[in-house]
Amino acid sequence: MPLRKIHHPVGSYTAEEKKEFAEMNLTDHAGVRLTHGKPKVNGVEIHYAIGGAGEPVFLLHGVPKTMSDWRHVVPLLTPHYTVIAVDNRGFGGSQRPLTGYDTATMAGDVAELVTHLGFDQFRVAGEDWGAAIAYVVAAFHRPRVQQLVFQETLLPGS
Repeated sequence: MPLRKIHHPVGSYTAEEKKEFAEMNLTDHAGVRLTHGKPKVNGVEIHYAIGGAGEPVFLLHGVPKTMSDWRHVVPLLTPHYTVIAVDNRGFGGSQRPLTGYDTATMAGDVAELVTHLGFDQFRVAGEDWGAAIAYVVAAFHRPRVQQLVFQETLLPGS
């Protein structure tokens, strides 16, 4: 997918973005498409998809992937959790600023998205680079993070 800059108000999508979101094929356990949003948090528009019921679980993808990488996992989780799949800063439908690709800033994106969505506590799972971001989210926001799950990554000090 080519890189592009997004210059439109939050909640207003271009025809290209609507098509892109529809093609992401993220559905819950009953085959219902997840709801998409793109609020401005931590200074950037972060695209997410949400569905299911229960306590929140945020899913963070690796590089060079997008939230659609979780398409087989989401239906397994939605009967038990509210699942929020996130396009990390610079990927998928999220904004592509020139800076802010360090784990601390990207963890701030997630923490502010959690707050924006009205959750006090949450679980976070990450894969590859998303696991490094999830680790920093858990380290910087310990009272809020109920569980950290990570895979395919080396954590600091290992």
